[in-house]
Amino acid sequence: MIAALGSRVRTGMPGHARLQGLWTIVLAAGGARRFGRNKLLLRAGREPLVARAARHGVLVSGSRCIVVLGSNASLLAMELAGLPVRIVVNRRWREGMAGSLQAGIAALPASAQAVLVTLADQYAVGPA
Repeated sequence: MIAALGSRVRTGMPGHARLQGLWTIVLAAGGARRFGRNKLLLRAGREPLVARAARHGVLVSGSRCIVVLGSNASLLAMELAGLPVRIVVNRRWREGMAGSLQAGIAALPASAQAVLVTLADQYAVGPA
């Protein structure tokens, strides 16, 4: 989902249009109760799902990428080391996705013009 104000677009990635002022929020706070363990630590190729989702966010919006963590935040944060992302910890992650979305939106700067919200466990979703 992308929410945008205005329609200013600039090119930045080959084959992609990049909205000026676009931020990405990656929601990665859930505890995966039904799955039985933290699925964001599972590997998709050579990297865990959380790192894959964050890397894709960076490909879309550069360093304007926020990753919202909650359950196992310290473990997941270690997997994000070296990526130019801002980590936000939602201490109320047990209350559901809405709290994580609120935490991510609250972390956006006033200059943000648009936001792409993605879920870290959607391994088939790429930057395109």
